[in-house]
Amino acid sequence: MKANKLLFAALLVLLLLLVMAPAAFADSIYPAPGPVEAGSSLNHLLATVAADTPVSAAEGTLPYGVNLEVETNGTEGNVYLRGTPMIAGAYDCILYLGGASTICHLDILPATPVVSSSESVVCFVDDPVTLGVSAWSADGSALSYQWYYSQFGQSENGSVIGGATDTSLGIGTAYVGTSYYYCVVTNTNNGMSVQTTSPVIAVTVQENGVSGISVMSYPTKLLYRVGEMLDTRGMQLAVSYSNGTTEYLTEGFTCTPTQLDYAGSQTITVNYQGLSCSFDVAVEQQTETITGIGILSYPNKMRYTVGETLNTTGLSIRAYTNLGGFRDVDNGFTCTPTTLNYPGEQEISVSYGDALCSFTVTVENEPEVPTSLAVSQQPTRTTYRQGDYLDITGLVLKQISNLGNAQYIYSGFSCSPTQLNTVGYQQITVYYGNLTTTFTVTVTEAGQTVAPTMTPSYTAPAATQPPAAVTPNPVPSAPVQTPSGSAATPVPTTAPTAVPTATVAPTMHPSSHSSHQSNLGRSLISIIVITAVMALAVLGAYVFVMNQGGFEGAAQKIKELFRRRK
Repeated sequence: MKANKLLFAALLVLLLLLVMAPAAFADSIYPAPGPVEAGSSLNHLLATVAADTPVSAAEGTLPYGVNLEVETNGTEGNVYLRGTPMIAGAYDCILYLGGASTICHLDILPATPVVSSSESVVCFVDDPVTLGVSAWSADGSALSYQWYYSQFGQSENGSVIGGATDTSLGIGTAYVGTSYYYCVVTNTNNGMSVQTTSPVIAVTVQENGVSGISVMSYPTKLLYRVGEMLDTRGMQLAVSYSNGTTEYLTEGFTCTPTQLDYAGSQTITVNYQGLSCSFDVAVEQQTETITGIGILSYPNKMRYTVGETLNTTGLSIRAYTNLGGFRDVDNGFTCTPTTLNYPGEQEISVSYGDALCSFTVTVENEPEVPTSLAVSQQPTRTTYRQGDYLDITGLVLKQISNLGNAQYIYSGFSCSPTQLNTVGYQQITVYYGNLTTTFTVTVTEAGQTVAPTMTPSYTAPAATQPPAAVTPNPVPSAPVQTPSGSAATPVPTTAPTAVPTATVAPTMHPSSHSSHQSNLGRSLISIIVITAVMALAVLGAYVFVMNQGGFEGAAQKIKELFRRRK
């Protein structure tokens, strides 16, 4: 029991020493500063100590942006907390003044947002209205916004407007009256928040602001037949407002009547926002007649053979009326003739009502199609050794159509077979489109010498050979129309040009397999002889070096020989 009392007394003494210790090293300890807003300047006198007293702060106990500073004046030093704190929070700054310590409590609050807002608004029904606020805080923290609706114009107890969390707010103005709005701006810094409420903004919606309307531009169509519907396209309505502005509308108004039921001048009334104006149209009893037609789109089929029937699918016309309008039609017209009996360009007459127009189609005797294929010129090379590949250089084909027209083919065909493995005369099949023809080549055994192939001489119907890269496709001319309507003999087309004669140089080949073996033996003997000569040269050099007493002696001997020659 006595030991416990002694321990308790010792603790009391220690506590007294800790409390009194700062006073032993400081002349004065001043009260802690009051709450400071983040972003505001702090300049607080903390203590007065002897000028030579060491002063410091425990690491991490001062707020960010705050420093411990000492200003000496003779024998005294004033200890300050100075700077601009930026992070909100409650801080216990541990300071060492000489050999003692003290704690200075410092509260840093979020900076109060500075808010400005829109002025009150006076508008008309359905006018677009947008309210806005702008705000900033000294600590630069993120700001958040929430708009409220106030029924009685007070900036408290308002109703939260859902989703209105931006700096701006669009206001509906469908109803006459005054409504009030304000925005609460919140600054959050390090989990602590402070709010500023904007001034209340009044929005007053007045009665309709339209003061007058008039027809600025009349509709494009002012002439009608009895029973037609009113067409307001092209009309422009001038709308004047009580604030002195004017707006031009092409829609949003109504007109009566919409159906014109009797002949004569008829008044059309225009209504907009409770105001009205009018204009007149002319209504005629006259029956519409077609005054002219034109081709709007041609038929899908414009080429025929003799005897075919006209197909008007895709044909449409534009019909112009005596009332100044037009309409587009794709049926109800008549075309003549419908059966195409003679070749050439044929005019088709189109009638609709009492109006006529026409278009032209092409009529051919019959479609020209290839019917036969022949070799017009043999390839340059026609003799091969067994196993060689076919060379079709110089091959020219002649294609004949059902109309008797000839076309010379220089490329684009294929041949089979391409490797010649059968000795003797071998037939080559040529394919071009759906047609085939053949020619024959001579194939000798692999060991035999092939005599040079003589290039056959060929002269095409024309005098000049076209460039090799161009494949001529002569188009047969159309039959000439005779006065009686029958087709005359077709004008012949230009024949293909001649292929120049080329000569293939003979290719020399060994006569037998034994000659290959002879060449191989001679090559082996040459290699053996060269190897032996090189070995003897190396041996002689080695003997010379040994006779001279090694490499050094040989080198010395060679140097003496060079000196003697000099």
